[in-house]
Amino acid sequence: MIKKVKLNDLIMKKLLFISSLLLSLMWIQAQTESQVVFKTVKNTNVVFDTPVRKTASCNPPTNLTAEHIANGNKLNWILPANANTLNTEVLRYCTDNLDEGVGLLGSYTYNAAISFPADVMANYAGRTITSIKVALDKTAFELRDQSVWIRNSLSGANLASKVAKFKAGEWVEVFLDEPYNITSGTLYIGYTCTVSVGFIMSVSYNTQNTVHGGHIRIGGSAWTTLSAQGLDGNLCIQAIVDGDIPYGVTTNIYRNNTKIASFIEGTSYTDIYNPYIAACYKVEMNCQEGGTSSYSNEACVENVCDAITNLTAKVVGDKNSLTWNMPSESFTTVAQCNNFANDAGGFGSNSFSVFQRFTPAQLAAVDGKPLTQFVFFPFYGGSSIKPSHDYYIKIYDGGTWSTTVRHPGTMRFSKLLNNNNLTFFQENIIPIDPPIIIDATKELWIGYEAIGNGEVGFPAAIDAGPRKEGLGNIVLFAGAWNTLAEISPSGGDLNWYMKAKIITESVNIYRNDIKIESDLFTSSYNDRNWTTNYSCYQIEKNCKTGGTSLLSNEECVTNPNIPNHTTEPFTTESFTIYPNPTIGQLIIESNKGINPLVIEVFDVYGRMLECWKAEKQNGEWKIDVSHLQLGIYFIKIITENGIFTQKLIKI
Repeated sequence: MIKKVKLNDLIMKKLLFISSLLLSLMWIQAQTESQVVFKTVKNTNVVFDTPVRKTASCNPPTNLTAEHIANGNKLNWILPANANTLNTEVLRYCTDNLDEGVGLLGSYTYNAAISFPADVMANYAGRTITSIKVALDKTAFELRDQSVWIRNSLSGANLASKVAKFKAGEWVEVFLDEPYNITSGTLYIGYTCTVSVGFIMSVSYNTQNTVHGGHIRIGGSAWTTLSAQGLDGNLCIQAIVDGDIPYGVTTNIYRNNTKIASFIEGTSYTDIYNPYIAACYKVEMNCQEGGTSSYSNEACVENVCDAITNLTAKVVGDKNSLTWNMPSESFTTVAQCNNFANDAGGFGSNSFSVFQRFTPAQLAAVDGKPLTQFVFFPFYGGSSIKPSHDYYIKIYDGGTWSTTVRHPGTMRFSKLLNNNNLTFFQENIIPIDPPIIIDATKELWIGYEAIGNGEVGFPAAIDAGPRKEGLGNIVLFAGAWNTLAEISPSGGDLNWYMKAKIITESVNIYRNDIKIESDLFTSSYNDRNWTTNYSCYQIEKNCKTGGTSLLSNEECVTNPNIPNHTTEPFTTESFTIYPNPTIGQLIIESNKGINPLVIEVFDVYGRMLECWKAEKQNGEWKIDVSHLQLGIYFIKIITENGIFTQKLIKI
């Protein structure tokens, strides 16, 4: 008898009946899998290999194009003139591979679905879904109450349905009695099946769509997703659009030289793939006499947003210090001038200050974001043949501007610049470190003091106007706050040339392939929580339009605070961790005389939840995880010799 076990609201029920053979198999499995109840089973029949191409005489497709659309990339091509064009398309997130089975051990009713948002389905309005294809894992046993369905919400009524007869380990196509007419709105394509035993939901290991690629409901539990349960891949469900037509030529689709789809009918295909990452495609035709054609032309889509560049990492004291360059698109520029430095002005050899001022309403769109760069245009001229003034950058917030009270507020940043480090007669970017977090309840003033050094010159660049009175033309001279127009009504239709750059795209930081920080608005980071002497970092950017960029270059550092030892890689025999699953206490035993230094627990998103200094008790190490929510975690053991990681299930 198996005890009742709870995992993320999915309840383990007692098995009603299991044959002696199945009991034997389950006993063996329990010994080798530590009695894991929410489990994945690898399909050993799947073979990944380079496709074997057979030379054939048919012509290839031509005029392949690729474009970004919602949730994927849309491909279109032209078939040779003698080919029989079909219009069938397949809605899916999976590949044809049945890579793994997931589920709970026992008799359950499973509901599984994939969804397509309204903006995707708008591309198919007026067409029909003629059949639904489903693949269950080969471990499914004693199937009953089987059906496929279409809904506009997970718990909604069936818009179309059909009784099915699935086969374990095989794709089964179920034709609807009447084609479902696609109108508008979100669609859920799914199936229902009751099984006596087996991890029945088959998934394919292509790029996971965490939102739409795997809705699951087991027994009487609430709907959840594969991603929320810490599982990879997409459910093996496909909807056939405008199918059930005579056989004709088909094509195979390649993304980045890897085949992603086979025997596609028609002249278009939507690759449900991260639409924010660059990809290149080509197609080939399956010739009717056998074999395939040569490839079509290659068509590519570019990154929607540029990646982080020039990541550097170095050890500074007790921390690993990272810096990187944000792409220009990641900044919002605020300025009270035109985008051109037209001339320059000054007050002879005297010192004076120039400022731009921003109101709370003008800052609302960048509230809470970091100001990281000040841009200005150093200048000299007149009788001077060298810089006539030094520059002292000053940034304030909380200022006031009226006819009676004029004050910049509280200084937030100041820096005296060295003229030898400036490039005159062009824009210079001055880093603001630490960054100033914009508070949109206060005014922001940016500017600089031009400090005279005895030369007569024109150190302050100006634009060509028209002026933004009291915003772009503020000057402090001889102790008085004025505008250029107030000082010179006839010639003051100008603004000082300067800008501030504010980061408006955030980044995620990875250490040793584990995400350690999310949604940071910065271009530098100090990692004080490193736990191993060798740390490698990469950074990705969260795009304004959604999704993430490609990862940056990788930078690694060796921190001398932990000795570096060379040893053989850890294996599953290095440590024994039990009980797993656990309701609270874990016991860790070292099988090779390797002593842990630090023990960490991470969730499935890579966030560190716990960190303990390892202390041995009676020849073993014990940690308490009773306070953790039910679910899947990863335990990491840091030693002087390296890192050991194992999946942990909290029940």
